Amino acid sequence: EEPFIEAEPDYPTIVEAPSDEPFIDEPFIDEPVEEAVTVIDEQEPEVTFTYTEEDPYSSDVTQITEAVKEDLIETIDLWAAAWTDQNVPQYLVNYSNDFRVPGRQSRRTWEALRRTRLTRPRYINLDVVYQRFEFVETNVVDVFFRQSYRSNTYSDLTDKVLRMRKEENDWKVLIERSR
Repeated sequence: EEPFIEAEPDYPTIVEAPSDEPFIDEPFIDEPVEEAVTVIDEQEPEVTFTYTEEDPYSSDVTQITEAVKEDLIETIDLWAAAWTDQNVPQYLVNYSNDFRVPGRQSRRTWEALRRTRLTRPRYINLDVVYQRFEFVETNVVDVFFRQSYRSNTYSDLTDKVLRMRKEENDWKVLIERSR
């Protein structure tokens, strides 16, 4: 009986090469390769786009989606964090240049009052519990929430509404009111 001899494999051997690409130990054959191609229809296919939600390439907000809610919550959470951290510049940057200042104050007077109220307490704790979001008009949404404020000098539980307007890529406070 003849001994069994294992045959060499039919596939090329891969040898480690110094570059990132593998070196294949196979002779290069410079011959054209024929491929079978079947042309079914030579016309360009018709492309139709249908948007069921708002156009993702548009920056305008025309309805309240989960993404819009998430953006608003993120913005208001940062506003609340700036207040808690007593970071006046970061707090004030959340307000639109068109912010409706309460009462008959000037913007400068209102900012000075806010600066005092943010920096006077030794500490501030602020909690926000979101209640609802109401679409007002393109790029404007009312956000309703309950605000719990505590400091070493004062504490309060208030239902609030922030009217937020999307300006460029950021949401800014347009109107702030207690209800």
